[in-house]
Amino acid sequence: MRRIISTIATVCFMTAGSMTPAAIARDEKLDQVLGRMQESAKMLKTIKARIQQDKLHTQTGGREVYKGKLIFKRLGSKHDKVRIDYEKTDHVVALEGEKITLYQPRVNQAFITCRSALVRDHPDFSFITALYASVGELKATYTISYVRDDTFEGAGMSVLELVPRVTSAERKTVMWVNQQSWMPIKFEVTERNGDVTTLILRDIVKNQVIDDKQFHVSVKAGTKEHKEC
Repeated sequence: MRRIISTIATVCFMTAGSMTPAAIARDEKLDQVLGRMQESAKMLKTIKARIQQDKLHTQTGGREVYKGKLIFKRLGSKHDKVRIDYEKTDHVVALEGEKITLYQPRVNQAFITCRSALVRDHPDFSFITALYASVGELKATYTISYVRDDTFEGAGMSVLELVPRVTSAERKTVMWVNQQSWMPIKFEVTERNGDVTTLILRDIVKNQVIDDKQFHVSVKAGTKEHKEC
């Protein structure tokens, strides 16, 4: 359960005095992409999507693949709500404000953590805290660079690389931003041990009404809770 997801995007502005024309062009492109992401985020209230998560353990060659459904609701800085229900395993990941619950009903376990601890200790879940974060919040957390334009599943993408400003278990995150919606729809998180988690959002539906009750995780009696914050 603790090996399931991954992280998100924004910017580091550099002085242009000694920069090459190519570097200046990359910075200008980055500013354009982040600006469009910011405008798109202003219009975003809710999201429903299918999610696929693929984790590669580089040392053993092992691979884990998870699929499920994601819902998201914007309620302001550090008040957003996210819930992911995974198929087959019945795992649930939910964020409500600062509280994050990782619930495994089959083994009667629930891990209760907070945003800061999740980013520090569980990089493959860190995308939850950065998912559709404001550009300002991303700038504060990551040094961001424009990598290239690309395509994914037939759609044009802008690819950004995010490197945490403070030392954590996450080495970097690469994010693919759709050039039509200006939303990030693919994330590739590389941990310091070399493991790589790829997260993809598909069939995205925006701004449908989602009741707050849908984000609440009901933990059944007898569940062992592990609090990490």
